[in-house]
Amino acid sequence: ITAAGKHYRVTSVKGTEAVAKLLGDDKEYLSWVTYFENSPVVAVSSDQWHDRPVGIYHTHSDESYIPDDGDDSIPFEGGIYDVGDEFTEELAERGVNIAYYKTPHDPHDANAYERSRRTAMGIIKKNPIAVFDIHRDGIEDPEFYTEEVAGEEIAQIKIVVGRQNPKMEANMDFARRLMAYINKEYPGLVMEIFKADGNYNQDLLSTAVLLEAGTYTNSKEDAI
Repeated sequence: ITAAGKHYRVTSVKGTEAVAKLLGDDKEYLSWVTYFENSPVVAVSSDQWHDRPVGIYHTHSDESYIPDDGDDSIPFEGGIYDVGDEFTEELAERGVNIAYYKTPHDPHDANAYERSRRTAMGIIKKNPIAVFDIHRDGIEDPEFYTEEVAGEEIAQIKIVVGRQNPKMEANMDFARRLMAYINKEYPGLVMEIFKADGNYNQDLLSTAVLLEAGTYTNSKEDAI
């Protein structure tokens, strides 16, 4: 689902080329766009949301940015931690409680999400209002994520929701609200919502999403 509200579905993949079909407008997302355009107040799902933390962790704790880190992968101490640090600092300055778990989950293999599930469950015990698993993408072309937002060159954010989990529709509702409100405040900051194969531990909470902060060929500063 693009920031403009167009809903596409990949119908075939051959090598590095994919074919996508336009399904039309995503009316649920566009309704949130209209809502936020006409409302100065953010809709939240809990009366006591300000007493609940925002959970942050990294399933792929090795992920890094070549221009700044010198490599796309640094086991146990990837550059993605610097993105997480900046995110937590900015939220804390706005009075948001944070539960930032820096537990490494290396190696970067098929079992990484099983290892990070323990971390996510530890965050869930703190009754978070939302949980973000922060990554960087693996797309080679840095221009794919590069955009000018509020006069600065940045690496855009992609919101990823897993299709193989029973809370997918609730996660999608949260993702739609996020993209609609963020892009109202900073047009172009969120590129799209992508429904991907997988669970990504999002069955643990209705407001859990994965964030791709640019790709490995973007500068880390642009991601931050």
